Amino acid sequence: MSNISIIGTGDMARTIGARATAGGNTVEIMGRDQSKAADLAKALGGGATTGEWGTAPAGDIVIVALLHDGVVPVIARYGDALAGKVIVDISNPFNSTFDGLAHREETSIAQAKASVEAFIESLGMRPLDVGGLKMAHWLEGAGVVTVGLANHGVGNLNFALSITELPV
Repeated sequence: MSNISIIGTGDMARTIGARATAGGNTVEIMGRDQSKAADLAKALGGGATTGEWGTAPAGDIVIVALLHDGVVPVIARYGDALAGKVIVDISNPFNSTFDGLAHREETSIAQAKASVEAFIESLGMRPLDVGGLKMAHWLEGAGVVTVGLANHGVGNLNFALSITELPV
């Protein structure tokens, strides 16, 4: 199992934290609002703890569960405290109208491809490798499609896109 720190206290932090604790991982929650972080850690159970905002995360894997525009300032604040850790940024780089990405096609918010396969599996999920770093841009675009479906097709965020393997 993995030792995970989650920076953020919103819905994604709660969802990932719940799956992580259920998968037997050690979870630390960190947030600007210490009481929100403590409440989330308590709600998660499974021995989840609260880390102090701005101090070095205890986890070997650090999940940044923040809005896209808040990621860079927080990473800069933590600085060297993140050295040697696997950083997973789950933010979606949407533009201000949520109908496209905030960057050009040639770029992506992904900086490196790290092996978090065992952690993903401990969440009860199946990791899928879609290729090299260039594919990150297109995966981010899938987030735009998801928001479009939530706003115009499905009408809410209570759905999932999935992969179904067909028999050969």
